[in-house]
Amino acid sequence: MADRDASRVRTLTPRRKEVALLVARGLSNEEIADRLDVSIETVKTHVAHCLGLMGVATRKGLAAATVTTLMDYGQRMELANLPVVAGALARLPDCDEEEMALLNKMTDAPDLGNAALGAKKRVEESLRQKLGVGGHRFGSVLLVVTCLLARLGAADGLGAPTSTQDITFAYAESQVLIRLASGKTDQAIAAELDLKTDTVRSIIRRTPRLIGKPLDRTELALYVVRTLLTSEQRAQWRGAAVVRLFRTVIRDMSPQDLAILDALVTGQGATDEMIANQLGLQCRAVREVIGWVTDTCGFSQHPYARLMVAVCRELTRG
Repeated sequence: MADRDASRVRTLTPRRKEVALLVARGLSNEEIADRLDVSIETVKTHVAHCLGLMGVATRKGLAAATVTTLMDYGQRMELANLPVVAGALARLPDCDEEEMALLNKMTDAPDLGNAALGAKKRVEESLRQKLGVGGHRFGSVLLVVTCLLARLGAADGLGAPTSTQDITFAYAESQVLIRLASGKTDQAIAAELDLKTDTVRSIIRRTPRLIGKPLDRTELALYVVRTLLTSEQRAQWRGAAVVRLFRTVIRDMSPQDLAILDALVTGQGATDEMIANQLGLQCRAVREVIGWVTDTCGFSQHPYARLMVAVCRELTRG
């Protein structure tokens, strides 16, 4: 079997190998044509030849054959680090037993349609949405690729995407994260979005995996403000009453006190002790400043008071 696969790979021209690699990334014929600066008809011809030479009938089958027989480890890792694939890999543990059963069937028999696999439409749709490929034209290709990479262990050394700006969040995920950044509790977010509280918590837990960094709730809120909010949303948040009050409260603070608030925003996992060590201050001084701002802004009874202070400071910097 291995000899036959190797023989098939050898019959592919460099250009057809390139096309097969792009198919495995979930690109359409139009996107491949644009990428390679050739006509769409030329791409269609290459894809047809790839299907025949690799002994498969569909793009899913070609993607599967490409991952298993055409790609080396480095190419698999590169594929695994694509934002959409990295996101699907990070979300894979959240799939339930029925969804994983369908995904494995799709991967084991990629040339068969889901109807032939006995797939239930709701399970297929749930799987697509859960792995973040619901709106992708070739989402089924990306599902098979994700499952194969996980099986091959490409996810074990998965690093963060080159730029966290490139991470694509599903609509429900972005809405949960934006509400988290505004200081809402998991229960309040669930009620507002008509989701289960466990679903909200699952989204919050898996987002640091998706980003590739260990983030606590405050750090995650800051990430959302910096990368997920649009310019219009950021402007709206800056104009909110609570942020205007915060700006008034800190207006006459000393440079040292402002430095404490800045360290709360810029330091990862910035505890009072870490801020004190960074600024050469007593820990008590740090606690007093953050505590005073918390009380004066009315955050003292808030379940995420420190998060509120950090987000308000992020919005009022510069």
